[in-house]
Amino acid sequence: MNIVSGNVGSEPELNVGAKDESARYIEVFEKKMDEEFKSSIHFSKVNLMLSALDPARDRFSAKYNFLQSVVNNDSGTAGKECEQLFIDFLTEYLPKNLEVCSGGRIILENGDESPQIDIIVIKDMPKPFPRTYISHEYVVAAFEVKLTLKKEYLKKIANTAALLRPCPRYGTPRSVLFGKIIYGVLSLSSNMSGKKIPTEHKNLMSNWKESDSMLKALRELGNPRHPSQAVDLVLVADSFFLGASKSINYSKNWPVDFLDDIELYYYNNLSVGVGKENASMLARTLAIPPRDQVLGAFISRLFYMLFREGIVDSDSAEAMYPFESSFKSYCYSWNIDVLGEDFKRQWENKSISGEPEWRSIHP
Repeated sequence: MNIVSGNVGSEPELNVGAKDESARYIEVFEKKMDEEFKSSIHFSKVNLMLSALDPARDRFSAKYNFLQSVVNNDSGTAGKECEQLFIDFLTEYLPKNLEVCSGGRIILENGDESPQIDIIVIKDMPKPFPRTYISHEYVVAAFEVKLTLKKEYLKKIANTAALLRPCPRYGTPRSVLFGKIIYGVLSLSSNMSGKKIPTEHKNLMSNWKESDSMLKALRELGNPRHPSQAVDLVLVADSFFLGASKSINYSKNWPVDFLDDIELYYYNNLSVGVGKENASMLARTLAIPPRDQVLGAFISRLFYMLFREGIVDSDSAEAMYPFESSFKSYCYSWNIDVLGEDFKRQWENKSISGEPEWRSIHP
């Protein structure tokens, strides 16, 4: 898939002259974007956030290097320390009315128990209730944690994403497209493209390859049965961030041949790492500051999803918006019938509260 309307795909090969011209263009573009950012109303605010986020990123890298040195001798302890690192991070950034719990199972709305979940974020759960088994009503988010994210972990991660949303929701298009429980993967590093690169050697080009390999691996797993059962967030702290966005393109009266009825894309942020050497024009565009701060991009998207669920206010979501990417990559598609006949009929009759009949897009 090529770049179309802000969508990200594999870039076409360019000859030497075209590459030189592209390099000059992106340098001018980067300079212009940097000047605009420095003169924007967000500059001081974002710098304040970066003063906290950049040291957090450095702590993650240092911790990863240490845990890599001991994981072969004590994988259990290394895993627990990795989980605690992300628990501390989430606790620092999430509102105080949310509680971040370590390990447990969720009692789902169909009565089943979830697999063991590494991190569970809850709201309004009474203190006397144990945190080992948590009823779904209290759960707002759940995360799988990995020291190094690898392709062989993705099937289990995708299965957990589906199991946590056994019953599709009704109501607005967004409620139908997304599960109540936000689900994602948090990892200090990754090895998706086949060659393990130490964190301190990762650059923009290698991070692009890791992100692209992750997207390809997700596509290879095939569509989740229902749009609400897809993975929402993927954070690899030293490389990239992916955040799900879903759209309903179906129209009975004005069908669009080049769009599937329902589509899922992932917005993509890339870390520069140690530099931009040999990185493509697209990768460099994705990593224009402050969007290269992938921890900020993750918090921004998480806050926005929490806002759409009524968990946080709009100011909390808007504050982190400068970290949001404007580029996305296609991953999955569905026929409108997967949402049920009642929803399809309502959609066709334009009777869903305040939503247009054609093209509804939701982060």
